[in-house]
Amino acid sequence: MKIFEDIELIDHTMANCYHIELNGIDILIDAGTKKSGRRIIEYFNRINKKPEIVLITHFHMDHIGGLNEIYEEFKPDIYVPMLEVKIINGTERPHARNLVQKLLYSMAPVNHISSIKPVYNMKINDLEYYDTSGHTVGSTSYFLIPKNIIFSGDAIINKNGSPDVNKTFTWNIEDAQNSIKRIMDMKPSLILPGHGKPLKF
Repeated sequence: MKIFEDIELIDHTMANCYHIELNGIDILIDAGTKKSGRRIIEYFNRINKKPEIVLITHFHMDHIGGLNEIYEEFKPDIYVPMLEVKIINGTERPHARNLVQKLLYSMAPVNHISSIKPVYNMKINDLEYYDTSGHTVGSTSYFLIPKNIIFSGDAIINKNGSPDVNKTFTWNIEDAQNSIKRIMDMKPSLILPGHGKPLKF
């Protein structure tokens, strides 16, 4: 689904995955579930492009499940939240605070890839990253400066047209609520969340 000429929501990926064309660079935000990986590859092949950069908002499986397949196909540079590098590369297990989180984290693991970089190494003109922890320990949002758009991952979800926290799967509710305030204080014109429709302001 086209959001702008240079921003597209890739269809049928469970968690929202976005393709941005920025200054001649094709960027993918989040990698969906494991099944989504093939759909994302098919999308890029259909438009005769490939993601040069993948930006991950957080480590949950509906956002990194397709990462390995996408990497094997396109060999992009992959940037992940700095506090979640060891979780995503498979050298550390996430800490669960409740039974729901324990079940979520025990899902079949992906084949972790080591060729990931912490997001502080990201150098992309007109795109910045922000710590929006709470949903996960390192949850990160991305700010597209020219359009005043924030890609929030699950730091913000669209709940009946308003920004909210997904309390069931959130690691620290207080931090998550503070992150929503931080995002809203930036006065974005549009938030593109990890689940649900865009939020316009």
